Amino acid sequence: MLVAPLPGLGLIPALAAGMAAATASAMRLPVSSVVLVTLLLGSAAMTPVVILAAVVAFVVTELLPVHPPAGSPAGAHP
Repeated sequence: MLVAPLPGLGLIPALAAGMAAATASAMRLPVSSVVLVTLLLGSAAMTPVVILAAVVAFVVTELLPVHPPAGSPAGAHP
């Protein structure tokens, strides 16, 4: 809902973009997240926005550095 005030982007497409970005970064399945959001909201008109949000979220998630779990020693690598 934070991106809804952007010019040319309404509340529903902004909600769809946020849902696609969240599911793509959590599941790491961008195509599945696009299909899920498109079917959930029932509108194919916002598909380009959903695809763009899912791909950007997936790429950013993959490029972020992986931190070791909280319980492991700082110098240990898997």
